[in-house]
Formats: sequence, C-alpha cells, structure tokens
Amino acid sequence: MYQLKQLTMEPRNILEFAVKKGPARIIINNFLCAFAIALLVIYLKEISKQNTFDIIILQLTAAIPFLFTSSLSYTKISYRHPNEYHVWNNTAWLTHTIGYFLIINALFLILVFNKKYTIAFVFLGITIGLTLLYSIIDIVLDKKRLSEKLGKEFFYISCVVFGSLLPYNDKKLFYLILGIISLVVSLIFFFSTKKDKI
Repeated sequence: MYQLKQLTMEPRNILEFAVKKGPARIIINNFLCAFAIALLVIYLKEISKQNTFDIIILQLTAAIPFLFTSSLSYTKISYRHPNEYHVWNNTAWLTHTIGYFLIINALFLILVFNKKYTIAFVFLGITIGLTLLYSIIDIVLDKKRLSEKLGKEFFYISCVVFGSLLPYNDKKLFYLILGIISLVVSLIFFFSTKKDKI
C-alpha cells in the first residue's frame, strides 16, 4: 500500500508502474474486443434470422472502437512524460469501462429479447455485485479511495441503466432520470477526488 502511494508521487516510479500496467490492460482490451466481434458475427448470422434488435448491434459495434482507444491510451502511459500519466490513464479507464459495459448490456439484451429473463437479471446482478465487491475491497485496503470508488460505482450504474434497463423497460422516463442522476453523482465524486487518485 505504501508502494502504491509512492507511485502517485514520484515521476520515475509512475513510469516504471505504467510500463507494467499498460501491457496487462491492453491484453484485457484485446480479449474483450475479440469477444465483441465474435458475438456480433454470431448475433448477425444466427439470432438476427428471427429478430434484429439495432440496440444490440449498436452496442457491440460501439464497444470495439472504445476498447481500441483504451488500448492506445494504455500504450501512451508507458512512454509519454510522467506528467501526462493521469490524463492517458483516465482516458484509458473511461473508454475501457464504456466498452466493457456496452458488451455487458448487449449480452443482457440478447438474453432478455430471447425471453431468458431470469438468466439476464442474474447475469446483471452478478456483474454489478462483483464490481461492488471489488470496490469495497479497495476501500477497505485504503479508505482514501472512497470518493474514487463511489464515483466509479455510480458511473457503472449509469452505464447499466442507459444501456440495459432503459432499452428493455417501458418506464423510459424513470430509467432516464435514474441514469442521469447516477451520472451526475459519479461526476461529483470524480471532481471531489484528487487528480492523482483517479
């Protein structure tokens, strides 16, 4: 924990950390990108013979450039000046998160539109539950991460609301308001977090 705090303070350590962090995150992005492409091809070839839902195709297609941009941003953190680390790291995190949740939302909607409601909501519940557990562990290890993690959790909720619940549910206004509130709250927490902690 002390070592991580040092990494946010000393430029040389930031660069050393970035060289290790960047490639690991790029591998995850590449896997998700390949998964999105494969799922999109399968969906267009098989499921769309019965019914085509543009919102699913849109989310799977949009996930690819978001994940690709995230990978490019993670490459930047390993060779750019340490002063630029936080800008590229935050860009990489944001685009990765959006790309990831576009895939999650598409999977949820595929299940819902094929009337697998229980599986769909269990899947969504597990996804949100695990992100929450991950954040709780992080906060327990260092309470200074509270604002950062709350900001991220509300951002995750807004991604799910806008991408999964809003297209699926008839109560559009309710979920639109819920999504906007989650997004605003996440921005409040982000802006209240110190730059070097995001």
